[in-house]
Amino acid sequence: MTITNFSTARRRSQMRAALLSATAGFAALNASPAWAECVVQPGGTAVCSGENTNEQSVGNGGTITVTTAPGFEIDSPGNGLVISGPGSLTYNDANASTIIGRGRDGIAVGNGGGASRIEIRTAGDVTGGGRAGIITNNAGTGGVLVEATGTVTGATTGITVVALPGSNGDIDVLSNNAAGGNSGIGVENRGGSGAIRITSTGTASATGSEGFAIVGFHSVQGAGSDVVIEANNVGGVGGGINVNNFGTGSTSITVNGTLDVTGRQGITLGNSASAKDIVVTTRGAVTSGATAIAISNQGSGRTVVTAQGQLLSNNVRPQDAEVSGNGMNITTGGSAGDVIANVAGVEGRAGILIRNGGIGSTSLTATGLVRGREGRGVEITAAASAGDIVVQLAAVEGATDGIFINPPGDGDVDLTVTGPVVAGRDGVRIERPTGTTGDTRVVVGDVTGAQSGVVLLTQGTGTTSLVSTGTLTGAAGDGLFVSGSGPILLDVNNASGDEFGVSILTGGTGGGGGDGGGGSVGLVRAADSRIAAINADADGGTTLMTRGTVEGGIAAIDAVTESGLAFSLTNDGTIRNRSGASSDLAIQAAGGPVDILNNGILLGTIRIDAGIVAPEPEPEPEPEDPGEQTRARSARGAFIIAEVPDIEASHRFTNAGSWNSIGGVNVFGGVDDVLVNVAGGRLIGGTAASTAETTTYSGLETLTNQGIITMADGGIGDVVRTSGDASFAAGSLLAVDAGGSGSDRFIADGATTIAAGARLQVSNPQPAVLGTRYTVLESAGGVTGSFTFADQLLSNFLGYRQGRTATTIFVELAKLRAFAAAGITPNQIAVGTALDGQAATDPLAAATLLLPSDAAAQAAFDGLSGEIHPSVRTAMIEESRLPRNAVLERLDGRNGGAVWGQLFGNWGDSDGANGTADLDRETIGGVLGADFAVSDSAMIGVAGSYLETDVDARARSSSAKLKSWHVLGYAGVQFGGAALKVGGGYASASIDTDRAVAFPGIGQRLVAGYDGSVVHGFADLGYRLPLGGGHVEPFAQIVAVRADTDAFAETGGSAAVAGAKSDENATLSTLGARFSIATSGVFSVGGTIGWQHGFGDLTPATSMRFATGPGFTVIGTPRSRNAGVATIDARLRLSEGALITVSYDGVIGSAGQDHSIKAGLRIAF
Repeated sequence: MTITNFSTARRRSQMRAALLSATAGFAALNASPAWAECVVQPGGTAVCSGENTNEQSVGNGGTITVTTAPGFEIDSPGNGLVISGPGSLTYNDANASTIIGRGRDGIAVGNGGGASRIEIRTAGDVTGGGRAGIITNNAGTGGVLVEATGTVTGATTGITVVALPGSNGDIDVLSNNAAGGNSGIGVENRGGSGAIRITSTGTASATGSEGFAIVGFHSVQGAGSDVVIEANNVGGVGGGINVNNFGTGSTSITVNGTLDVTGRQGITLGNSASAKDIVVTTRGAVTSGATAIAISNQGSGRTVVTAQGQLLSNNVRPQDAEVSGNGMNITTGGSAGDVIANVAGVEGRAGILIRNGGIGSTSLTATGLVRGREGRGVEITAAASAGDIVVQLAAVEGATDGIFINPPGDGDVDLTVTGPVVAGRDGVRIERPTGTTGDTRVVVGDVTGAQSGVVLLTQGTGTTSLVSTGTLTGAAGDGLFVSGSGPILLDVNNASGDEFGVSILTGGTGGGGGDGGGGSVGLVRAADSRIAAINADADGGTTLMTRGTVEGGIAAIDAVTESGLAFSLTNDGTIRNRSGASSDLAIQAAGGPVDILNNGILLGTIRIDAGIVAPEPEPEPEPEDPGEQTRARSARGAFIIAEVPDIEASHRFTNAGSWNSIGGVNVFGGVDDVLVNVAGGRLIGGTAASTAETTTYSGLETLTNQGIITMADGGIGDVVRTSGDASFAAGSLLAVDAGGSGSDRFIADGATTIAAGARLQVSNPQPAVLGTRYTVLESAGGVTGSFTFADQLLSNFLGYRQGRTATTIFVELAKLRAFAAAGITPNQIAVGTALDGQAATDPLAAATLLLPSDAAAQAAFDGLSGEIHPSVRTAMIEESRLPRNAVLERLDGRNGGAVWGQLFGNWGDSDGANGTADLDRETIGGVLGADFAVSDSAMIGVAGSYLETDVDARARSSSAKLKSWHVLGYAGVQFGGAALKVGGGYASASIDTDRAVAFPGIGQRLVAGYDGSVVHGFADLGYRLPLGGGHVEPFAQIVAVRADTDAFAETGGSAAVAGAKSDENATLSTLGARFSIATSGVFSVGGTIGWQHGFGDLTPATSMRFATGPGFTVIGTPRSRNAGVATIDARLRLSEGALITVSYDGVIGSAGQDHSIKAGLRIAF
């Protein structure tokens, strides 16, 4: 490559013109010396004194040393002080003398050659109004020393030192403040072998717009050694420091303060081919009108720049070519060594431009913002002979590219940017031509380009790797474009582009920022991103790792290899098309074997070896370098070819995460493509319940499911279809919806193998049709094996069971559990058994099938049982006590011949048992009787009674109304203290029942009306013993009761039952004692206390049946086995034949209680 010196020939000729004019002046001075107030003493010394208004000239034929006396000064219209001679010349001013030469030079010193030396030391201010403040012309071999601690100014130059050919000594200039139109300090060695050393401790400045504050030249090729400049502050309206070293030494420039110039470069320097190192150090800010630092090293040494402050070019000279006005320019020749630049912030037309044409490496570190206002932020090019390039940047802005690196050699490239990169074209662009072997490593954060974010064109055999920790944005092209022939390792965080987020072309010939590319990764977001330890294939290929969310406008990932190289993708985040639609393209790859591992989320379809979807061609951007245009066009041409050479490759897709490509077609174009959904992976085939969705895997030879394939979305009709064979491994799951008129289906065009332990899950989002077969798997090549599928209950009784044919797997909706299995009480089991005998279409059975739980079924069975009907007979038996006890109370009077009556009210309840409900009873009624004595010790009589009883089983929403008419006959006989009482009765009852049955699917009110009867008899034997004016009568009693109900049939709905004629027998014994206290006038009190025991079966039962199905027996609320009985009555005798009684009659038993209040009247005759 051609490396151009940034210090132009025009600039050098201007500086030499100023210095040559000084040489001409010395010739004139030596021709006509003038002797005045500077008196020459014997031995070549001179003392200058007094206030002088004319030029003072000192000269002789040999060595001269000039000193000053206090008060010495010159203010001359011409030159100030002129010292000349053939020998060594010295001027020592320790008195801070002011010297002004208004028409020409302030101090001019020139010798004539030989072993002579020039030394000037002045502490005063020196002014050259016409030309130079201090000017020397050394033709001797002894070197030059200028030490000016005052202020030196000149119309043309402040301090000028010229060493003529043969002057082999060093040139040392120590200045405080120096200023001049062309230069503040100017030193030129025109052929001597010595060094140039310039030290400025104050401020050096150029007062002319074309000048430089400090100039140092070794102007003859091969003559002169080092150039060393150390300055404090540098300023002026021109430039800063201008150095050209055509000698054999090194160049060193140090600026300890600030450099602020408005017209030209801040620092411009060049080493010729014979020179060595360049070292530039600036500790303060550098501000310039043209390039802040411009360096050309054509020598054999290193180039080292350290800029601790901001470098800023205001670019006031755009006419000086495109490289003028940059923040920093460095160019090196073919023999140069390393280029090392450590800078803070940089700003200019372009930010930093480095062209390494040598054999060394390039190292650039910028800790602040690097900004190119009109050009690139950073540009680094190198010759093929150059070494590694290492770049570390904090932040970059470029009007065109942000960062551009073009190394045609075999060295490695390492680029690290920790902050944002913003560019008007490509954010980062690296180009490496074919044939190179070096690796390229890039680590960046946020990169934004108006065209593309990052462009890596690495056509050599080295490895290209990228780590993106921020967002890569290509507004008009790609977030990341990579084209390479060697291995490619990409670990990206965020990336987005108008076409692709990341575009990859392997095996191609180059590419250009956003102008196309082989593949792409869209927006990639992740919390952590780093280059993974990946061993790429020796033959190249691409390895891409994504850790966040991936999205792209055309496709999320698009990779093309033109030489059959492998492409490997590992996704730990989310990959999707920018549209967010599962049917749109997410990944496409072609050209070689493709291996995809999805550990995260994939949303969208894939295309592998099935043609490439590419953007339309667009006009190419105008490149800055002619070579770029060729590369850009060749890359885009390669990318937009939709047909990739057919490589007989096989591809593998391993899904360990989630993949949803609903509504789209996934195309596998390889020879033997395999999709493996591993354990933990999910292939999603349904997400919208309202839509029947289809997912297609076309061209796929083998689909192996070890994880989950799911179409369960709450709707039926979804389809997952594969073109080849399928297998379901042990532990895998196929999840589908079924019900209504259809089901979800997995379809394989080949054969399907189902291993033992592969599971099937069926959801039921719509009402299923009993007996319907719902096909969930179809396989044209046949099905081997069945799923592990336990009968799946959709309700407490209804569910799916698996079935199969030669080519299908189906589930059939059926009753999977007996109703009776849900019951826990005799009535529940009986009702469940009866319903089990009904057809599934019967309203009762159909409603029961849908009950969700055993508890719901139990509640329904209790409601259906009709338990109130047998419980009515419990009420009939219990209420027969009321007229019977009334008769027994009458017989207790022991005197016949009376008409009597009794009214009563009774409140009782019977406790439920064996799951029956509690029964509440309320009875009102009365009895009327008449008897007469048949002897002194015997009586007989008859009685009639009417009762109304309300029966309520609240837990069963059931009630009954009983109306009964009773007829009783009775007799009593006495044997001394003993008394025997007997009697019997018959009752006819009218029964009306009313109950409600309510559970999902059934809500009915059921009524029935039927008759019943009660037959009962009793015997009571007691023995009365007088006691204190009253008596006690122990007794024993036996009662037999038979209650009958007729057959009945309820009305009101499908839950109505029909009951058979039923009867209950009850035998009760009572042991106790009656008592009566002594009469107190007309008032007396008596009562009974005893213990009652029931014999036999105490639980009523009725055989019933629904309208359809078998009969069943239901039990009712039982009676108490044991009970305590008590009565107490108060008697008021109105007359000898009239008696009024008020009494309480109670029974408290093991399963219930009754409490009665009675009022009676007896009239004897």
